[in-house]
Amino acid sequence: NPVLPRKTENKAWKKPHQGTIKINFDASVHGKLAYYGLVARDADGFVLGGRMGYVNKEMKVEWAELMAMEFRAVKKLENSGSGV
Repeated sequence: NPVLPRKTENKAWKKPHQGTIKINFDASVHGKLAYYGLVARDADGFVLGGRMGYVNKEMKVEWAELMAMEFRAVKKLENSGSGV
């Protein structure tokens, strides 16, 4: 029934535990361009860094979000000095 009110959800950012870094990912797809981004915050909500990018390839938004997560994981390994 179109007269019924929509159920609303509170999707506010939630702080991680003290000593933990939380990384949020998001993506958007427009035609053949997929844009993705991420932001890292500490337990106080302080932004530690972020990245964004795009790919000139048609894909679903879930794949673009996965690409953002993969990008962050690769950068983490590169910066860890583990040689992986």
